[in-house]
Amino acid sequence: MAHQRSAPGGTCGAKRTYLKMQGDTNSSEATVAAVKRRDDNLFVQRMAPLLGLDGQAQARLASLCGSVQLLDADREFVHAHEPVEHVHILLEGWACRYKILADDRRQMTVLLLPGDICDLDRLYVAMGSRVVITLTACKIASVSRDMLRNFLDEQGASGKLAAIENAALEERIASLGGRTARKRIAHLFCELQQRLTRIGLARDNRYRLPLTQKQLGDLLGMTAVHVNRVLKELRAEGVVEKYRDELVILDPEVLRNIAGFTPAFLHLDGAASTFSPEALSASPQADGAAVRG
Repeated sequence: MAHQRSAPGGTCGAKRTYLKMQGDTNSSEATVAAVKRRDDNLFVQRMAPLLGLDGQAQARLASLCGSVQLLDADREFVHAHEPVEHVHILLEGWACRYKILADDRRQMTVLLLPGDICDLDRLYVAMGSRVVITLTACKIASVSRDMLRNFLDEQGASGKLAAIENAALEERIASLGGRTARKRIAHLFCELQQRLTRIGLARDNRYRLPLTQKQLGDLLGMTAVHVNRVLKELRAEGVVEKYRDELVILDPEVLRNIAGFTPAFLHLDGAASTFSPEALSASPQADGAAVRG
């Protein structure tokens, strides 16, 4: 009985075609996954307009953030005077840098939001003098200091990031040394609105504010009692309102005038830098508290 012969390359050709299609599918899925990592990464979203990164550079920056840890609130994850091989990127949550004063009081020096480099100084200084602690539950990426430094140097960006941080620190010093308590709080609320808008976490002049009165006091050089008194005044004047962990800026122009606020020191390249003029949507029922104590 005669056997049918397959057409030349029939089975093998089909197999090669299948493997090629499978390889194309895997490659496509890998590309989609890489794009998703880039688009979900608030550090990349912040750096892209600031440094003028193209898609390839954004994907490369996102790939550096592969080692991620989840931490609860009130956890120190950068310690003073310890040598490090990694720097830390805040991807989710709120954290701060602080120093312990001679009388054991804690002075917050920098409030860290998603997309911030927590320990920028350690890119070039192996042992820093500041401590970084979580204020809420946080998602943090550990990045090789050498690899991130090389990436930023290639982009000509290291000096720019240091200059921006220096400008923010100068503004904080000006608040602590020259602004009244009322102006300090108003200025902070304006600053947070700008920074959170840049990363898509504030809209319609409202944003989450998960800080206690004591934490605000540690940041602004005030007691919790003084913070509470100023917040009550601003609420009574119809300038701001607090709904649980959300702050609503009811009168942006008045708040900005109280603070004497201009956003230039934040260097919001490529991001919105004005308060939303739209009327606020219906507010939820207020809980009556200025900020959690």
